[in-house]
Parts: sequence; C-alpha cells; structure tokens
Amino acid sequence: MLLSPSLISDQTQILELPTVPHLTQESEGVRTVERVSQALQRTGHLALRAINVSVHGSAVVIEGQVGSFYQKQVAQEAARKALPHAHIRNNLHVIASGHDRLRR
Repeated sequence: MLLSPSLISDQTQILELPTVPHLTQESEGVRTVERVSQALQRTGHLALRAINVSVHGSAVVIEGQVGSFYQKQVAQEAARKALPHAHIRNNLHVIASGHDRLRR
C-alpha cells in the first residue's frame, strides 16, 4: 500500500510529541545549581566549595557545614547575587573549631 505525500505529512504531525514541562523545569534546576555553585567557588573560601546546592520547589537550598558565621553569610550573599530574585534557604551549620570552644 502506497501512501500519498499529504497523508504522510498528516501522520508526521500526529506523531510530534509535546514538550514535557518537568524536563524543562529539571534542566532549569540544573542550571540554577550550577550558577550558585560557581558563585560559591568564586568567593575564594575553600569551605564554601563543599556546600551542597539544590532546588526544592521554588527555593534554592544551600546546606552543609562552614567554620564561621561569616562564611555562612558570605555563602548566602553569593547565592543571592547569583540569583537575585530567588528564595534562598540557608541551611548551613556553623561548626566551631576547638579554639572557639576554649573561649566559651
């Protein structure tokens, strides 16, 4: 059975797949994580390179451990500057060094 060209083009249109929204959102999430991770690396603080960055719903989450409240703030500001309109959730924990514990 031979198909006419017009029938073939009609079938091609039927077979086109729509864009899957969650895949687009997933790739946007990957780009978001990369932008924040690169911003953290540019700060020059080695401890900030080990921070975990993820996207949960509409929030960008930074989590892990840092050595001071200053580093926690630097990380938050770097993420905020990388994504000025995003909601940044700062779940970083400050782990005091042994020297800091002696002063308490």
